[in-house]
Amino acid sequence: EAMDHLAMRADRAAAATRELAIEHPETDEGREAAGRIALTDAERLRRAASFERARDYASAATELTALYGTPLAAEARFEWAKLQLERVREDFDAAEKAFAALAAEPGPFAEESMWLRARALGRKGDVVAALSAFAAYLKRHPKGRFAADARFFSAFLQYEVGRYADAARAFSRLDDPAWRTSARWYHAWCLYLAGDRKAAVPALDAIAAADPRGNEGRKAAYWAARALEKKSPSEAAARMQRLVTARPHDWYGLMARRRAPKRFANIAALPGAPSPPDPPVPIVFAGPVAEIRGLATAGLPDLARRALATLSPLLRSTDGWALEATLAAQIGDAERQMRGTLTRHHALFVDPPRAEDAPIWRAAWPRGHADAVNTAAGRFGVAPSLVFAFIRKESAFAPEAISPAHAVGLMQLLPRTARAIQEARGLGDQPAPDLFEPARNIELGTWYVAALQHRFGGALPLVAAAYNAGPSAVRQWAAGRARVATDLFVDTIPFRETRQYVKRMVETQVLYEMVHGGRDLNTAAEVLPVELDLTIAPGVDF
Repeated sequence: EAMDHLAMRADRAAAATRELAIEHPETDEGREAAGRIALTDAERLRRAASFERARDYASAATELTALYGTPLAAEARFEWAKLQLERVREDFDAAEKAFAALAAEPGPFAEESMWLRARALGRKGDVVAALSAFAAYLKRHPKGRFAADARFFSAFLQYEVGRYADAARAFSRLDDPAWRTSARWYHAWCLYLAGDRKAAVPALDAIAAADPRGNEGRKAAYWAARALEKKSPSEAAARMQRLVTARPHDWYGLMARRRAPKRFANIAALPGAPSPPDPPVPIVFAGPVAEIRGLATAGLPDLARRALATLSPLLRSTDGWALEATLAAQIGDAERQMRGTLTRHHALFVDPPRAEDAPIWRAAWPRGHADAVNTAAGRFGVAPSLVFAFIRKESAFAPEAISPAHAVGLMQLLPRTARAIQEARGLGDQPAPDLFEPARNIELGTWYVAALQHRFGGALPLVAAAYNAGPSAVRQWAAGRARVATDLFVDTIPFRETRQYVKRMVETQVLYEMVHGGRDLNTAAEVLPVELDLTIAPGVDF
């Protein structure tokens, strides 16, 4: 029996070692475990997938190429090519050649490889070859797994290279449920970009009518009004008036205002009134509230935040939202202060700020870590409102935030970006910074924002786009143009995430200026230029 017990323990230890080697290969423990055992080919495939999940693409590629002489070679080659196309994104030519070879071989990867080869050709900029490859896939697999995708991306590729009339025709023929909504928008948008405003207006109006209060509907309504400006300026002005009246402080309301600031009624800044008195504390909560405040006073903010996190559900269940927000502000938990206020008063923020709601707006647009923000902003010449806007957008004031891409802390810096910032500042010999430490994260992030402002002339849409997608991407989007209308530039950014990011960043800084900066809407909106100077200075490229 003792021997059986020892054998079971040994089996469990061996299984744990194997799991570490396969599922956590990027860790020190995983590397040590892998050195003690022999893995099967199938396990090495799983190990490569684990490296990919950990964003260690070089190790994933090494693991896959080591399998090329094994019975799993085809799958390893396929996964390697996908890694290059979707993750590494540097050698699209190698990915295309790998997919071409797999597509020519019989087997389970042939169809998908044929489709992905077309994607790789598009990614490396060979438009003619990519369109031909999409057509070849559709000819061989007219009802294949990727047929709808091939039709959409074939149209989208034409849009990306400026063949707007051809793209509009291609999008108009797409009716697959998976792509119907996107195709409908791009059809209308391509008509606008092709200069066919007569056809664009009804197409845009149909989208706006189907989504009158949503973001897509407002985007369509804005561009329909823009399409009418030359032919029917009075109708265009009336449409813009309705757009601004409905939501004056969102991206399209702000963009319309900036293009014709005298046309729309201004909205006053929130007054700098003193904060209201603390809400009363119900007897049942007196003890926990005193404990939370005591922990904060004793210099134990982390414990205070944990105690408030435990108390919050009870406060909310008794409509104690205001008390929760007050406590959060007092102990420096801007994340809870903001999130609770947004949850309780979400409908309020559709309309612009009003004086009677000032405490609610200030809680929803908090100034967490204000000392660190003001210090860094003053040191590097960045508006504090912009730093607060980045923190609110990036981490919602959560110092411990980690993104799926491993960006860390309040301003969501990648460790490699933080190291590059240190080197650019001549501090490369210093230890890696603790990005979970709020003041350090804010210092590095604000330096980076200042560097981006220098590169992109201080234009918020370009700075925000570079912060999200990288300076090299913005350089690529700006290539060949000296100046461009801001609205057009932003809505033609290829990445949906970056388009939305830029819009939210502008909205957020404008509201910080109104809520805390004492600026009326017209003045606050001046952070949004009507045109962008695309003359880009040398500077950071990471």
